[in-house]
Amino acid sequence: SAEASTASTTEASVLASLFGAVSGRDRSDWQFDADQYKWIAAQTGPLQVDAFCDSEGRNMQPGCTEYWHAADSALNRSWAGRRVWMNPPYEYDMLDKVLEHAVLSHASSPTDTTIVGVVPLWHGRKHMRWLRYFTELRRYPAGTTLYTAAMHDGERVAMGPTQWPVAAIALLPAVCTH
Repeated sequence: SAEASTASTTEASVLASLFGAVSGRDRSDWQFDADQYKWIAAQTGPLQVDAFCDSEGRNMQPGCTEYWHAADSALNRSWAGRRVWMNPPYEYDMLDKVLEHAVLSHASSPTDTTIVGVVPLWHGRKHMRWLRYFTELRRYPAGTTLYTAAMHDGERVAMGPTQWPVAAIALLPAVCTH
C-alpha cells in the first residue's frame, strides 16, 4: 500500500541518517548494549546463538558460541531446541518475518527453545501482531542509547539515542507438568 511504502521510506531515511551519524563505521554491525544484554541474559539464562551478526561475528553478544549472518540466514535455520538471541535488522518486512519465524520455531519445540531479543515498538506496523506471544522483559523509551557499531579500526562507538521505544522480548521454555 502507499501508506506502508511511505512508512517504509520514512524508516529507511531515519535509519540512513543513523547509519551516517558516525563516519568511518561498518554499516553491517549494530550491537545491542553489552550491559543491557547481560541483564537480559541474567533473566533468561545464557544464550548460545546470535542470529543476526555481521559476516565475521564481530558483533556477537558475549556468551554466545555461534552466530549467523546474512549469507547464513537465520530465517533458513530452525531455532527449535536452541537458545537464540535476536537483534534483527529494523526493516519493515524483515521484522515481521523474523518474529513469525521465532514464534513458529518456539511452537515446534516449546519445552527446550528460548528466543530472546530486541525490537522497535512501531505501533500499527505488521510485526507488532507477533508481540502478544512474547514476554516483555524491559521497555526502553525513545531517547535511550542502546546500540554500538564498530569503526573500521575495530573500536566500538555508541550510536546515540534511539528515535523510538525498543522492547526486550522473550519466548521462554514452556514448563511441562505431568
